[in-house]
Amino acid sequence: MGWECWGTELDLKIVEAHQSLGINAFTKLSDNEIPRNYFHWVTAYHVLEHVYDPVPTLEKMFKMLKHGGRIYIGVPNMDGLIPRLFRGCWYNLGVPVHPQQFSAKTLVRCLRNAGFQDIRLRHRSLTQGLLGSIQFALNDILWRATGHKRVNMFLRDNRLCQVIALPFTKLMDAVGFGDAIEVTARKI
Repeated sequence: MGWECWGTELDLKIVEAHQSLGINAFTKLSDNEIPRNYFHWVTAYHVLEHVYDPVPTLEKMFKMLKHGGRIYIGVPNMDGLIPRLFRGCWYNLGVPVHPQQFSAKTLVRCLRNAGFQDIRLRHRSLTQGLLGSIQFALNDILWRATGHKRVNMFLRDNRLCQVIALPFTKLMDAVGFGDAIEVTARKI
């Protein structure tokens, strides 16, 4: 469609598959390989919660963008209703693969510290956060009752449950308590 796409991914097989399609894909970009003031858009959808030090990562993204360029980020929202209700059973807690957790306030602070402006935030939850949390809580109850650890994700993956949960997740988003945040910001 005329876009020049670059991407990073830890899985070498995925990188190779994208490279075979002509996409500039890498397992890692070193600082001297990252083009400066080059991109119109940088996307990190459910990536930042996996990064140990988010501000330097955001600073690298900032340097990649042209002036007026935008960043798009999605992360779990630790201040949402679902994490408050389910605490340690919150699906998006993601221990140990999520070393970072963000609220709207902390994400905006990180973006500002990295140099971004014109920050626009919205809540945008998926049903997996609610259904996965319910499932984790049920699995925990069964484990405590029987002594057998279960890894069942029936609720999260069930289409009927997803349809039933969707209005609730959209309501949480509408009132600012969704369990995921999306943000765009600009390099001015």
